[in-house]
Amino acid sequence: MSIGQNSCGKNIGGIRSIELIPPEALFRADYYAATDEYDFVELAEGFEPTPLHFSEGSGRWVEKTEDGTGRVVHRVECELRGVQPSAIRRLERLCLNGVVALVATENGEEYVVGYSPEAQADYPLRLTEVISDSSKVRSKEAATLLVFSSTDGWFSRPIAQ
Repeated sequence: MSIGQNSCGKNIGGIRSIELIPPEALFRADYYAATDEYDFVELAEGFEPTPLHFSEGSGRWVEKTEDGTGRVVHRVECELRGVQPSAIRRLERLCLNGVVALVATENGEEYVVGYSPEAQADYPLRLTEVISDSSKVRSKEAATLLVFSSTDGWFSRPIAQ
């Protein structure tokens, strides 16, 4: 592979969906090193992912290495419109011990973010920022930007299709 060639599609086309699950809800995640992907992800009985219904085009997922240390910073963000403060408080409670995100890209790939085969759920995503913005433009709904982030030593892996 040449440098600059994109072997995975996570950087192309945007984010289609983001679903959050508490780390303890991840019952099984079968990882295969040969393909560097999860073959199967199963939630514990009684758990359902919490979908984030974000504004079109506002979903973003960034992974970057940090200062040559080999540490990887994960950042998932999205903008919600017209969300009530009580919904933000419920989300904050859900994220109290961190979350794992299932991030689906517009090109059909799905990734597990905030969990790795090496560290499992030791470095989940944290809700690090909640920014409510009245906007400069007149609008019926205020925007709320949610930012989830974590730092560990591994890039996120896809779920096999």
